[in-house]
Amino acid sequence: MLTAAGVEFPRTHNLSLLVELLVRHELGHPPRADQLAELTPYGVAFRYDEIGDDETPSLTGRELQARAADIVEWAAERILSRG
Repeated sequence: MLTAAGVEFPRTHNLSLLVELLVRHELGHPPRADQLAELTPYGVAFRYDEIGDDETPSLTGRELQARAADIVEWAAERILSRG
C-alpha cells in the first residue's frame, strides 16, 4: 500500500510503524491492525530460525496465514480501486 501510494518508508519488520505510516498518509489500516504489533518480534526471528522456545506465538500457522490473506485482500482491493 505504501509503495503503491508513493510513500517512502524504512526497511523494517516493525508492523506498528508501517500501520502508523498508512494512517498518517490516509491510506487506512489493515484488518486487525491493533493486533499486528504482537507479530513484529517474529518477523526476523522466524525468518532466521532464531526464535526461542519461550517465544512461540499464541497463533497457529493457519491463523497467521488467514491474517496475512485478509491483509493481502484488503490491500489488493484498495490498490486495484485506485486504478
